[in-house]
Amino acid sequence: MSDVWRYVIGAVIIAHGIGHAGGPWFFQGSWLTDVLASGFLRWIFVALWLLAGLGFVAAGLGILGVLVPVELWRMLSIVSAALSLAVAVLFLGGGMNQPLFNALAMDAVILVALLIFDWPPQRLIGA
Repeated sequence: MSDVWRYVIGAVIIAHGIGHAGGPWFFQGSWLTDVLASGFLRWIFVALWLLAGLGFVAAGLGILGVLVPVELWRMLSIVSAALSLAVAVLFLGGGMNQPLFNALAMDAVILVALLIFDWPPQRLIGA
């Protein structure tokens, strides 16, 4: 049973990370200021968004025990979700809200599961 959970959770986290590749098109505007969605600042947020995506892929590979030490998957997931959440919140209301809202929801689920409920437990996935 533990292998099934490990593969499912790893695949979901990797899929979320791959989904981040669409991020640059989502940053059309910001509720905070239009300056965030233009010029050099926009590319900083694009880089942070893509970095979070890479972090999710690494976390998913970690939970699967591929290329990344299994001990790092939780930390990578938490850091990536926090970074992704922060960037998504800044760009909500700027045009393409649905993909950002979906990313925000997934980030929130990851953070709540890992930080509040301490789920999945190590005994369930073996990591």
